[in-house]
Amino acid sequence: MNDVFILYSESDQGARRNMNDVMRAGQTICSDQLKEVPHAQLALYGAAILMTDMDGGRPCFQSRKATSQARVRAVAARQAEAMFLDEFAGAFLLKRIPIRMAMVATFRADAGRARLFWTGVGEPERLPIADPRHLLHNQLLGKDCRRGTAAAIHKTYSVCVNHWNAHVGGSSVEEYSSVKTPAVKKPTVPVPTLATARLPLRPAIPTAQTFTGAMPAVTPMSSVPAAAQ
Repeated sequence: MNDVFILYSESDQGARRNMNDVMRAGQTICSDQLKEVPHAQLALYGAAILMTDMDGGRPCFQSRKATSQARVRAVAARQAEAMFLDEFAGAFLLKRIPIRMAMVATFRADAGRARLFWTGVGEPERLPIADPRHLLHNQLLGKDCRRGTAAAIHKTYSVCVNHWNAHVGGSSVEEYSSVKTPAVKKPTVPVPTLATARLPLRPAIPTAQTFTGAMPAVTPMSSVPAAAQ
């Protein structure tokens, strides 16, 4: 079936194959879950997977280099990554290619941790404001992360990776640098829980349930002399 797809996508006997034609043919060699994905969405998944290590094993920040045929091949070869991206299909903030490139890179580093990280980035309401996931959510809302130039794609990808590295390493977020691309680190600290991630709470005030000392004796009213009442 893979050979049939290659023959169809690369042999133009009549009108030139458009993206939808190539994606439709490519879905025949994908899992059932990916067969239901809209063609435009599948093309974005393929571009993100392909561009993550397209430049000699390093990220590529020029989406025009990812042809339709190459995108489908990337999806077919790395279907687990495409299905991971599809889990976040409804997260509008995470739809851009550089963000999805970072999602793929973190998935390769640690799939389970990546799922928790990006879930927090998409919905950070229950996280502390200083949590890297919450910080990244706020930064992705900015105008700098919405441009499509190679420099902007590099910045958005790098910012995502810097916040991931802070999350999995328990460190502060590294400043963005336009002259280098950060490497994606593997987790070295456990997943922070809501209890451990927040600022320390004030000491609890002892209550009747928590007081462990001896309670003072109480004199019944019936034993108090009438003159004292």
